[in-house]
Amino acid sequence: MLNEEIQIACPIHNQEIVLLDIQEGILLGERACCKECHIRKAYSITKAIQRINALRLQQTQFINNNIEQTLADITQIEKTIKEFWKEIEVGFLEMNKSLDNQKAILKGQLNGENEIKIKSLGDLQQLGQMIFELENNKLNQQSEINQEDNNLYQSNLHNQLDQIQNIVEKYLTTLKATKINQELQVFFRNNYQEIQSTFLERWVDPIIFLNDQLKAVLCDFAGVLELNFENNQCLVQRLIQMQNITGIYVGADLTWIVTAGQDARISIWQADNQNWKLSQQLQGHLHSINKMIINKTESQVISGGLDSKIVIWNKKGSKLEKHASLKQHEKSITSLAWSHSGTYFASGSSDQNLIVWKSNNGAWEIFQKISDKHQAMISDIIFDNYDNIYTAAENVKVWKQDNCQKYLLSSIVKTFNEVKKMLFVYDHQYLIILQKTIEIYKVMKNDIVHKQSIDDEYNSVAVSKDGQYMIAQKYKNQQLQLLKLQAM
Repeated sequence: MLNEEIQIACPIHNQEIVLLDIQEGILLGERACCKECHIRKAYSITKAIQRINALRLQQTQFINNNIEQTLADITQIEKTIKEFWKEIEVGFLEMNKSLDNQKAILKGQLNGENEIKIKSLGDLQQLGQMIFELENNKLNQQSEINQEDNNLYQSNLHNQLDQIQNIVEKYLTTLKATKINQELQVFFRNNYQEIQSTFLERWVDPIIFLNDQLKAVLCDFAGVLELNFENNQCLVQRLIQMQNITGIYVGADLTWIVTAGQDARISIWQADNQNWKLSQQLQGHLHSINKMIINKTESQVISGGLDSKIVIWNKKGSKLEKHASLKQHEKSITSLAWSHSGTYFASGSSDQNLIVWKSNNGAWEIFQKISDKHQAMISDIIFDNYDNIYTAAENVKVWKQDNCQKYLLSSIVKTFNEVKKMLFVYDHQYLIILQKTIEIYKVMKNDIVHKQSIDDEYNSVAVSKDGQYMIAQKYKNQQLQLLKLQAM
């Protein structure tokens, strides 16, 4: 395969392109490939036309479906508003009628012949009768009857108001549901699409984006690499030579790096001009470190190992100090995660147990242990921005806190293969699950909706903090893809 660049114009879109692989057996004048084609290698004009027409048909169908759905939603909103007005009008008419009746009753009582007028013998007899009734408490009884009528009226009035409120809430719920459906339509228009790619000699894992730039660090068998996708290029350079790294974190100011490895050591690296120098190594485990996490303030590192221990490290200046060692799991630590609030961290293990830890005056204690809920080892854990927990085992389980702050199983996302990694994008509420394929879900208030499948078999994946970019490596040929969230 030749890598000589030959610049010609795409005969379909008349855009200048760069063609590699000139050994396709297709004559140069018959080739077609450019950004508009969404084709990453040379195709014949016939294949290009077929591909473009298929894409245009798909986009046209998508747009038509959205227009039809929007028109249907508008029609439904009009119908809902008419029904709402009809019901609310009846409710208000009945309430006004009730108010008019009550006003008439109260006026009658106010203007009644209750004055004592002595103009005849009959008036004297009436006065005597009133005195007799007063002595027998009949007037008080009548007052109580009037009060009962008033209480009954007020109760009926409140019931009518409740009915009107129920009508309003019912139609507001319908209109809000329509709005959510429209939001979902917009949400489904945006998908991750490949914009650049390169081939590496080795598999890499983990991959870490650097501050939402088109730069990332990644670990292969020989150490740490920096990957730069800026300026439509793909530049790779070696930063650190060190074998069998299992975890990495790059300081926010990009001046220090923490790595964990199969040698059971935590290592600190400091930037020195264009080089990285080892400044500290610590050993708190007996065997390989499987997972390592660091909190938002970069003040505490937590590592979990094959020895079933969790070690807490405090960062003071540019150095780490061992703070505590926790051993509550029976088998290897396979997953660790900080909560979004920083209040908790969670650990998962080959013993299939989930432990949620909470700090008590600087000491981490078991807040809750969840046993017998997973049928396989917990391969990964993440928190969302509401401190809900997602655990990956035989399926992905979602845990939410009840009124007593205890975590209860809320829902299950079914998976078809072993979950290698999970990511959560706070800005878009995306749950990203790496199995063989990459599956992307939208987390709603009461539901988790599947959004997109990135088909192929992938080895590793990372997403930028704002969710706009994704880096994924294919398992088969070590191809590294840069994908961007963009409209279809």
